[in-house]
Amino acid sequence: LLERDRMVTALQLAGFDMPHSDTSFFLLGKLDDAHAVWEAYANAGIFLGDVGLSHYLRVSAGLPHENDQFLEATSNLLDLGKIAIG
Repeated sequence: LLERDRMVTALQLAGFDMPHSDTSFFLLGKLDDAHAVWEAYANAGIFLGDVGLSHYLRVSAGLPHENDQFLEATSNLLDLGKIAIG
């Protein structure tokens, strides 16, 4: 769960809403358009879960190098304006 906590902290600092989680996965939100964000990550080769909650996607913490790739992709997508946070 240390990896999950590392990811959540980084994402909170980037401005995402992160509801509390006691599991190895967490919700990433408040996304203006969750489907568009899902597609942007998929185009980067990262697949998130759509759990049917408006403005949220599910992220599973993985191995450190996988999580680093996710966080790097997140930073790139934010810089490109592919992620809008409401």
